[in-house]
Amino acid sequence: MARGEHDKRLRRWQSKVSDETRLLSELLLTKLVPAMQAGGFEKVDYTFNQPDLPVEGSEFQFERRRGDNVDVVYVAFDKNSAPRVQILVSRRGPSGRNGVVRAGQLVRRPWQSYHPWGRPWWLPSALWSMWQASRCVDAIVERMPQVFHFLETGERGRSVAI
Repeated sequence: MARGEHDKRLRRWQSKVSDETRLLSELLLTKLVPAMQAGGFEKVDYTFNQPDLPVEGSEFQFERRRGDNVDVVYVAFDKNSAPRVQILVSRRGPSGRNGVVRAGQLVRRPWQSYHPWGRPWWLPSALWSMWQASRCVDAIVERMPQVFHFLETGERGRSVAI
């Protein structure tokens, strides 16, 4: 399989979305990818290296192998191309229901079970600045060690909802 196939799909998707959504995706590439690589993850073009499961242009997927298990961090942009993402995490392996050993998602506050990262739906686009987008991505990156710990141990951090 050719490397970089996802990058082509991503660029095609980015050409169709708003400037603020494109900015958020670029900031995630710039800041999140190195944090994920430091945690042993690799940005993938195909889910579980299966050519019939390409990662869409409106998504990022990171995987790392741990013995028989595969840890997955999935970053999905809003279906309407708004500058928002959800971050879902899971450990998949031979044990567990349907291969899922544990799963959760990244949230801002401990009491949340869901959190869309990015521009709030109620905030006008004109008020969403590059500084706010950068701050949002920094908050995601800052919480990634909790995700890594959850995937390894199953223990939730304050920013991991199950």
